[in-house]
Amino acid sequence: MRIMFVTPAIRWPLQSGGDIRQWHTLRALQECSELDVIVFQPSNVPLPEDLYSHCRNVFTLDGDLLRFSAGYSRQYSSTVGRYQLALGRLKPFEFLGSVDQQQRRWFSELVEREKYQAVWISKAATAMCLGWHDPRKTVLDGDDFDSVREYFLLRNSPWYGAKAANYLNVIKLKAWEYYLPSRFAYLARCSEADRRRVPRHNVVVIPNGTEIPASAPSKEFYGPPRVLFVGSLGYQPNAQGLDWFLQLVWPLIRQDCPEATLDIVGGGADPATYNAYSQHGVRAHGFVEDLQPFWQSASVSIAPLLAGGGTRLKIIESLAQMTPVVTTTIGAYGLDLTRDQGVFCENSPVKYAEQVSRLLTNREHAEARTRVGFTEVSDKYDWDSIRRKMQELVKKVAAH
Repeated sequence: MRIMFVTPAIRWPLQSGGDIRQWHTLRALQECSELDVIVFQPSNVPLPEDLYSHCRNVFTLDGDLLRFSAGYSRQYSSTVGRYQLALGRLKPFEFLGSVDQQQRRWFSELVEREKYQAVWISKAATAMCLGWHDPRKTVLDGDDFDSVREYFLLRNSPWYGAKAANYLNVIKLKAWEYYLPSRFAYLARCSEADRRRVPRHNVVVIPNGTEIPASAPSKEFYGPPRVLFVGSLGYQPNAQGLDWFLQLVWPLIRQDCPEATLDIVGGGADPATYNAYSQHGVRAHGFVEDLQPFWQSASVSIAPLLAGGGTRLKIIESLAQMTPVVTTTIGAYGLDLTRDQGVFCENSPVKYAEQVSRLLTNREHAEARTRVGFTEVSDKYDWDSIRRKMQELVKKVAAH
């Protein structure tokens, strides 16, 4: 079986939920087929060749093609220009990457010449850049709903001159997301809740997951109780939610637990950004390859999201590391996990702080909940079983 996988660049070491999902897709397809890959790799970032060493052919395209062209960028940066883009273009901003007709012809001819039995494309913007739609042999991994993420980001941000243009863009984005299933053999979403947003016969659920340890990890508590935030701060919903937590929630936690500390782990922002909080038990570490020491010592993790789409890998990973997590309703969206399994949802700063403080001071209660949660994520969100779902889907496409 011969398959083509088309993906945005996968950063190595893996730095975000998108990188992790794309990497596991690559692994799944490598295991079941003779695989060719097209990577939209930024020109200033070397291709991690070891990542693709088991692929038959690897083609690279300029990753900047997935971004606004220089002309669109200038237009978008002004209020008037943004309204012109919103009103004068059929496609939403997210799909206005550079159009290269020669590249589109090359891709179409490659698929025709090589006679791939299936094509798997990661992200709708990637398919749009290639001008590709194929209702017979192509799986589009739509992952999450960009319109949901953008709507909540707008709702939680102050007013600015072009905000109405961005709201109009959300409407267009939602319309395109509704239309996507008709353009591909299958459209993958990462939760049942997302599938129900566009309940077509060819919309399937491929969840996000985590690596499940062979047995429940043991904790090594030492020193003051520790709260842990893990996430890419280059992802706007993470940065927005962490700011909300630091400004409105963390001071309340420190009133209840003056000795509590907060570790912020994730790339995408200069750790010095959080120096102002360093006198209040906050330590920013930037990107860290080995998270295990942080998970072992954390009493509770947080996912204070006010916006976002899809499902949060950090919540699943937290339970796999026997760490209860406090999040919001939006943060827990799409995950079939409850308080009984160690996922606590609170939306107000006061309630959020109370729940974190309660878990910091009652470790026995937290451990009982997370032990149930560990079993649940082992059953539902193990990447090994998710990769098998990917393989079953691509084999189904190839058989037709």
